[in-house]
Amino acid sequence: MIPPSIDILEIVAQSDFENKDTWINEAKFGFEYIQSYCEELNQGAAVLEVGCGSGILMAMLSEVRASVGFEGIEPFGHGFENLTELTSFLKKKGMAIHNVGYEDYVSDAKYDLIYLINVFEHLDSWQQFLEFVERHLTDNGVCVVLCPNYNVPYESHFRIPILINKRITGKVFAQSIVAFEDENNCHGLWNSLNFVKMSDVKKRTRDSRLSLTINDKIVEDLIDRIATDDEFRKRQRVVGYIGVAIKKLGLLRLFKFGPFQNLQPYMMMELRLAR
Repeated sequence: MIPPSIDILEIVAQSDFENKDTWINEAKFGFEYIQSYCEELNQGAAVLEVGCGSGILMAMLSEVRASVGFEGIEPFGHGFENLTELTSFLKKKGMAIHNVGYEDYVSDAKYDLIYLINVFEHLDSWQQFLEFVERHLTDNGVCVVLCPNYNVPYESHFRIPILINKRITGKVFAQSIVAFEDENNCHGLWNSLNFVKMSDVKKRTRDSRLSLTINDKIVEDLIDRIATDDEFRKRQRVVGYIGVAIKKLGLLRLFKFGPFQNLQPYMMMELRLAR
């Protein structure tokens, strides 16, 4: 893996914006998985990040793949006012962030790579987004999606079990949800979750122009992250230890087969136009 220039992370570290550490960690996580796709692109290829936030990940990727064109979509709210240095860097590199949601993105552009890092589970309609992908992928392009899988009865943002469905879970854990959003200044997070399931995505793509590939290695990677990332271990202690136990028992291979694949707690999906 080619590391990005430390200058990018220094620019971000010196900036002052809300939830900075979360954005940095998210960008590092995304870089680990998206860089390899960028390395395979031809010179002049077009890349789109959906839900790009501050643009940190785009900036990191552009450092190692300067010959590729990057664009981002992000319906900015508050908290990004102090990112002038990073925004200036993005403009110098020829990158653009469109201040809209994908639903309002009006363009005929086609992209060789579209990617979303922990965004898919927040879309108002992930089904509608699949249609967006169909319209905007090049013939040989790929859309990479990383997000939680709600086939598993656990909500990883709030770290609570899912009781039958979102509505019932929301009622039972209402106080915990409000307290978490207050403490982390993330009001509206619960309402934004769509509880997308791998099994439903599989079913939907069978009736579309898209082919779906599941990358099974992501689960093992995240379990290994429990051992090396103190902050991640702290946030996902219960499910993390369960994952470690599953790996020690040699049961991870089951996630690659049949209905067991739908029980992966986290998804890495590749979407391509069917041939």
